[in-house]
Amino acid sequence: MWKAPANLSSWVQRAGRAARAAGRTGMAVMLVEKSAFEVNQGPIVEDSNLVEAVSSMPQGRGGRGGHGGLVGVAGAKRGTYGGAHDQPPVVNTPQHVANDAPGEGLYALIQATTCRRKILSTVFRNPPSAGVPPHECCDICHPSLFGRTRPSKPVAAARMQSIKKGEPVEAVRLRVYQWRRTVKKTRYPAAMFAPHAFLDDKACDLLASIGPVETRQQLEPVLLGWARWEELGDDLFHTMKQLVIPSLAPKKRGTAAKKHLAAELPIDAPIVQLNCWNIERPARSYF
Repeated sequence: MWKAPANLSSWVQRAGRAARAAGRTGMAVMLVEKSAFEVNQGPIVEDSNLVEAVSSMPQGRGGRGGHGGLVGVAGAKRGTYGGAHDQPPVVNTPQHVANDAPGEGLYALIQATTCRRKILSTVFRNPPSAGVPPHECCDICHPSLFGRTRPSKPVAAARMQSIKKGEPVEAVRLRVYQWRRTVKKTRYPAAMFAPHAFLDDKACDLLASIGPVETRQQLEPVLLGWARWEELGDDLFHTMKQLVIPSLAPKKRGTAAKKHLAAELPIDAPIVQLNCWNIERPARSYF
């Protein structure tokens, strides 16, 4: 289940859907936002050593008036990749749920550092569960249960490389237009969409401005995210490769080049005279 429900009763009902049939076993998993560990009115921690450790932690902003320093203690990082934070914090005294706890004690369950089933039994005044094997009780009692839902290794986003381009070559642009019309007629003859629906004019302009295309690997980053790449990439590459495309022209020298040329003027250059007044004289000189 993604995101914390409205209250503890809703969670129990949804968790029960994991295995309804007789003789069937299942596991219910709740994925919550970080803010769920920052709610101010969660379980009351009675262990003095733990309270002292929490008070020395840097405090976050703690949405909803929460106590951001409790995030690590309450287990916000448990179950992440690698399993370095799977073990729950050690609390020597039981946790209690206040009668007016928000969500019927839902956040007490989320921030629990003792058996979650005992918290459910306390809130709903049920007798202790006897039919659950100890090794399948909850992730607090047996952190090895996280192994069933362990996320994969985080993938770093690839840095997008800048594409070198110049002015679009009109002949190349017209050839790409012709290619997409041919593809529309041969591959999608009965389709209701127009040729520019699968390769728009902006992409055609880009293809016409990148210079000669020698390899498929050179063309692929240019159309990064194109939905038809796997289907039409090879065909488009062979079309581009057959074209005689001029190399990218060097960039024109701009204002910086003009300043550089101005700095190279000879020292003995003639001085401009205006109304017999040398422009190199002080600005407040009058005549």
